Amino acid sequence: MRLQIEEALKHSVVLIEGSEDMLRRKALHELLHASGIGADDFDCESLNADEQSMIEWIGAASTIPFLSERRTVIVRNLLRYLPEDQSKLKMLKDVPATGRLILVTDEDPLNAERTKKAKTSWAKAVKDANGHTITCEIEQAKLAEEFIAHAKGLGKGMSRPAAAQLADMVSGSYSRGIGEVEKLSLYIGDAPEIREADVKASVAATHEWNIWALLDAVREKRVGEAVRQLRIVSASNKKMADIAISSVLPQFTRYFRLLWQARVALDAGVNPASVPKEIAAQFPSKPNWTEEKPGTTNRIIPQARKVNLDQIERCFAEIRLADSRLKGIEPAASDEDTMERLIMRLAEILT
Repeated sequence: MRLQIEEALKHSVVLIEGSEDMLRRKALHELLHASGIGADDFDCESLNADEQSMIEWIGAASTIPFLSERRTVIVRNLLRYLPEDQSKLKMLKDVPATGRLILVTDEDPLNAERTKKAKTSWAKAVKDANGHTITCEIEQAKLAEEFIAHAKGLGKGMSRPAAAQLADMVSGSYSRGIGEVEKLSLYIGDAPEIREADVKASVAATHEWNIWALLDAVREKRVGEAVRQLRIVSASNKKMADIAISSVLPQFTRYFRLLWQARVALDAGVNPASVPKEIAAQFPSKPNWTEEKPGTTNRIIPQARKVNLDQIERCFAEIRLADSRLKGIEPAASDEDTMERLIMRLAEILT
């Protein structure tokens, strides 16, 4: 992974963005190291975006450096702040050659729309200020190789099936996966290699992965396994209705919306992996097939080949009915019964 640190050193404004928290921290560390900045450096200051005004950021970066060539100001949690008057973003151009403003983004899944808007605005502002952007992402196809390489650095081997299983269970997250590799290296003790069985036995899968596993079991008509995955998803102090309404049903709906989009592409005679603009124009903005990670779309395409639009429509009807029962609009024996009935009905429709 190249983080373009050398190029960033040429600019007074640097944006470190991307969904991978570990890579953002790595990029910041490498940038500061390449700048010759150490701990408690006189010419480096760290601020939180939502605690000081933008004028204060610029002012701090404009202070004459004491011992270094540049005065460095790090602004963290950038996406928590976006001025109502976005013309103020032009102030980024005021950072002098003797200063460097490093803007570090954060991810806020609870405010996805606000985060997306802030990302777009800050990216444009940095570009307009002739700044440099370091994007901290990793290709999903290379994820397993990264895990294998990290295990090697810890003195352990890692089989390719184990790395692929881990990538799946952490839902394509590099940051979470790297942490799991470190825990796995301790879990296997003196054993020389991390195996697929080790991953399945010790890795705590993401909520998303459990729902994917639930959907896989439904599609394959393994109702018992689907119910088991439902129990895992709902294993908390919350009521089944709360878990289902806030998490499970939205994930089901998202999955079937993506499945519908893939099926529309197939019915139009085009490759779902590369949907033309005229077909993509029919898709909703959220979730949008063309904006999904390849790991998700590659998983759905084979499934879309096995169903038709009528089946997908019937699945939506079942999800709506379950939602109404959970909310008390339609009669139901219990919340658990409602979800188990939904699983059985979906399995019946899809097979």
